[in-house]
Amino acid sequence: MCYKSLTYSSLYYILYTEKNMVIKNRRNKMKLETEELKKYEFTGEENTYNGNTVRRIRAIRDFGNIKAGDLGGWLEKEENLSHRGNCWVADNATIRGDARILDDAVASGNATVYGRAIIRDGARVYDEALIYGNTSIYRNAQVYGDATVYEGAEVNDNAKVFGEAKVYGNAQICGNAQIYGDASVYGLAKVFGNAKVHGFSSFGERILIGSDGNIEEYRDYMSISGLGRSWGMHITFYRNQDGGISVATDDSPDDTYSGTISEFRKKIKTIYYGQYSYEGTKYEKAYNTAADLAKIQLSEDAK
Repeated sequence: MCYKSLTYSSLYYILYTEKNMVIKNRRNKMKLETEELKKYEFTGEENTYNGNTVRRIRAIRDFGNIKAGDLGGWLEKEENLSHRGNCWVADNATIRGDARILDDAVASGNATVYGRAIIRDGARVYDEALIYGNTSIYRNAQVYGDATVYEGAEVNDNAKVFGEAKVYGNAQICGNAQIYGDASVYGLAKVFGNAKVHGFSSFGERILIGSDGNIEEYRDYMSISGLGRSWGMHITFYRNQDGGISVATDDSPDDTYSGTISEFRKKIKTIYYGQYSYEGTKYEKAYNTAADLAKIQLSEDAK
């Protein structure tokens, strides 16, 4: 098109119209792609859950282990379950609010997910599991039984939360860790590695249970804050699965260390604050004294 003889206003109108046409064409293309991508529809069956109307879904194409025509669970709105990947809501599972099931994640049984919770990356929530708040369950993690995860907690990797366990606050459960029984983990606590937290144990703050931890009650761990100058600003000594004592400490929220007490004593000698080593200083003595105290506090005789 030649714009040479057009007025400024006419030229502006033409360019504006062409721009809108491009945008409209893009939107139409996206709409068609979305319609082709869709894997489920609402059946028309409705239910009321705590004052919220939820609708049952049905698969309209094959994907993963799901066949076209299979009935699914209940959604409050379409945004609750992505049409991409093999994610699915099965049985009587209910997803509402701004909660989302993404990627290859699955919610099944009588699980309930709401608030702004996100289940993704192959995670599974099932049985009577209850997930809500700003919680994230991802990377093949599982929450099941009558477990509850809420208020911003994270469960990831291959971690499992089950039984009557509760994980909440900003607690993080990762690795191959297991939280079960009537255990509660909350606050800024972190459980990782192959650790097990069970029984009636309950802890929060910045308790760290790593590697091979085995926590069944409050007498199975001891926490100390404020040692050193930077590294190990929070230390947790705890019973391990071999009947010994291990230790975990954090340099930052993303950098944690765990090992046996003997490994910990060696680690102290390698710590540097700036150009200065901890070896031979009052800080090394403080850490070793804490380790000695933990051996007394957590020994079987101490019970």
